[in-house]
Amino acid sequence: MGKKSLITFFILFFPGIVFAQHFLWRFSLFPEVRYDDNIYLINSYKKEDLINYINFGIEGGYERKLYNFSLKYKGSYEKYTENPEEDTTEHNLSALANLFLFKKRLHFEVSENYRMTLINTREPRVNIERRRRGIRTDNITGVNVLSLKSEYIWPIRRLIDFHIGVNPIFTAYSEEDVEDVNRYEIFSYLDYKIFRRFSSMLKYTYTYKDFEESANRNEHEINLVFFLKLTPKISISYDMGYKFILYEKLKTKTSGTIYNITLSYIFSPRTTFFFSYQKDLIDSSYITLEEEEREITTISRRLTEVLESYRYTLGYSRRFRRRSEIKILGYYDRGKYRRFPREDDVWGVKLEFFSPIFRRIYFKGSFEYQDKFYLPEKRSDNYYSFLGEFTYALSRLIYLGIRYEYLNNNSNVFWEEYDNHRISFFFGISFGGKRRG
Repeated sequence: MGKKSLITFFILFFPGIVFAQHFLWRFSLFPEVRYDDNIYLINSYKKEDLINYINFGIEGGYERKLYNFSLKYKGSYEKYTENPEEDTTEHNLSALANLFLFKKRLHFEVSENYRMTLINTREPRVNIERRRRGIRTDNITGVNVLSLKSEYIWPIRRLIDFHIGVNPIFTAYSEEDVEDVNRYEIFSYLDYKIFRRFSSMLKYTYTYKDFEESANRNEHEINLVFFLKLTPKISISYDMGYKFILYEKLKTKTSGTIYNITLSYIFSPRTTFFFSYQKDLIDSSYITLEEEEREITTISRRLTEVLESYRYTLGYSRRFRRRSEIKILGYYDRGKYRRFPREDDVWGVKLEFFSPIFRRIYFKGSFEYQDKFYLPEKRSDNYYSFLGEFTYALSRLIYLGIRYEYLNNNSNVFWEEYDNHRISFFFGISFGGKRRG
């Protein structure tokens, strides 16, 4: 009960906040009707359905110079015509509060997010279906995340600031087979603005993760960050660090260098290129295809190793007249366990395009291709997707549209192959305002 105190406080005092000065609010509603010819994304168990979606949200907040707070609620409902066991309702409630003291040198931030998903399933289903849909064995899934952050800024000299702070994060799950996690983070960094086009930062972070049953995790990370604007068009962001990870019960440890480097080139006010390289150390846990074949229904958290992950990204964006825009993104990932089983090598390209067609009519389209290689099963996938969407703006607050999506995955594992057509008709309304004193 103590972890839900912030949300409870906002619910009790929210009606009074609405009528106060400096109040900001917004309401949104997004109904959608979709035809889906392969709801489980598996060709060997293909089922089609007509799905009704309702997404809605309401948010409000109170904002002043030295403090602010807000409360947001988002809800969604999925109604399946032919497969009512898939009906799903999701509630997401979040609260945020900020307080600044001593000329904004001391900052307190409290945030809480509670998410609950209710699924209409009463009978156990095939594991492959549940894994594709991202549904757990329990028909009620709840998770609560509470974050308490404190930070103090100490100005040492005119261009040098020292920051120190703590940030405990508490995560609680409603399922008995998923363990709660308490995370405690202590950070400090020195921010030095050397001159107008060059700044640097030296940062140290200690993180402790306390699991209910698994091995507790200690992490030390030190980073040296530079930002340099070489010319008015070229800038470099360079983040080099060292990370050390220790698991107490397993008595295992690992360490290594980490990087986050970005090079940006503004060719013109409307054209931008960028290249980035990232290297990190991440946890990995997965199940094998053999376990999948035996239809294991409960996936428990099992730590296998800490591995190095790499990501290379090359991007291009161009804005044209009449608000048209095109974005092209190429990327290569190595050593990331994204799903079950792990994806060891992934490279892909993504194209996005947006343009007004006629007055109040807009088109949005995208195409993505991925080549994936999984270990240790030596599984290989080729995935591509296409999306095309037309939107008609009835006014500044109301719009309607039609969308078509196509997904295709070719794999050397036959039950992982699928193709999927989706046709959607949607409607949206969003409005809000603010009251000033």
